[in-house]
Amino acid sequence: MKNLKLIKKSVKILQNDGVIAVPTDTLYALAASIESFKAIDKIFAIKGRSYKSPISLLINAKESLNKYAIDIPNETWRLIDTFWPGPLTIVLKSSPKVPEILLAQSGKVGIRIPNNLLVQNIIQTLDSAITGTSVNISGQADMISHKEIQKVFGNQIDLIIENTMPKINIASTVLDLTVKPAIIIREGFIKKQSIQKIIEIEQ
Repeated sequence: MKNLKLIKKSVKILQNDGVIAVPTDTLYALAASIESFKAIDKIFAIKGRSYKSPISLLINAKESLNKYAIDIPNETWRLIDTFWPGPLTIVLKSSPKVPEILLAQSGKVGIRIPNNLLVQNIIQTLDSAITGTSVNISGQADMISHKEIQKVFGNQIDLIIENTMPKINIASTVLDLTVKPAIIIREGFIKKQSIQKIIEIEQ
């Protein structure tokens, strides 16, 4: 019941151009509905982030991938079946559904399903992808506790959800599938060797 109230509260904030900090399976994420340009702008302002830097998305089901990405390579589904939900962000060609402001004029979007039921339920109830950028001032260390986030950002964030599930406190691995062979943009929790067992990647 407590989680249900929290989900409803979170969704209401997101539906009204708000920003929340959610604990994922990796790090905390600054979440805005991607259907709210006002909230997305707040994310960039809160982080002091350049519009030249893209922001990835969190979704709750692999079926949503077709909503936010196009020209999806076949090997994507093998990776999803192996690593999702989990700490692998897959970069694909963006569909028109994703706001340009999140793409940094690249035409590409990073997407993943976090292994956190609360976040998945928020996304499902909202019926929209949310932003999944880490909670920090751009260029500074990622924040891993709700108390630290509260201390630094205070009322700039409409809701900070206290973490109650295990998380690894290591960023997701980011894999670009828009090129062949695929390229690891950032090696996070999932290591190169694990991905190489599934698909060919650039050496």
